[in-house]
Amino acid sequence: MTETTSTLADQLLEAHVRHELNALKGAKLKKFSGIATVIRELAEVIAVESDSLLVSTELKTGCNGCAQQNTCGAGIISKAFSDRRAEFRIHRPKGQFTPGQQVELLLPEQALTRYSLMVYLLPILALLLIAIATGQLLSWPEGWVILSAFSGFAFSFYLLRRWLQQRDIQVAQLLSVQQID
Repeated sequence: MTETTSTLADQLLEAHVRHELNALKGAKLKKFSGIATVIRELAEVIAVESDSLLVSTELKTGCNGCAQQNTCGAGIISKAFSDRRAEFRIHRPKGQFTPGQQVELLLPEQALTRYSLMVYLLPILALLLIAIATGQLLSWPEGWVILSAFSGFAFSFYLLRRWLQQRDIQVAQLLSVQQID
């Protein structure tokens, strides 16, 4: 395979992944300074404090652009809960901010992908590995295998939550804020 074909394939794959993330997350993906792809999200400033901003974002579903949203169960449910908002504190960057002002939050796509994989993949791996270890290696009865696998699944969520809470400062450092003029 030539380098040109490989580059074209990489570009097509990147465009496809970008399209799928747009459809799933509802966020806009753009090249940031030509270096890395970031996810942009609009937020409204709720309160301004000396070292932080309280911002609110609208929680989006993946059902906004589908042609079947009026007949699909997930689309109907997403309409029932369409006015959902999330509020959180972020480090206050330099500049003047006022309540009600719109800002843009920027998060590197790579960080979101890494943390998403951890949250989705690690508990499933824990469930499968514990089920294999207790069922095949230890020859436990089926009921105990199921109970231990689901216990490990739940415990992995607990460990992930604790680990991610300790690294909250790191995530806050990845998030940047831009004022919208």
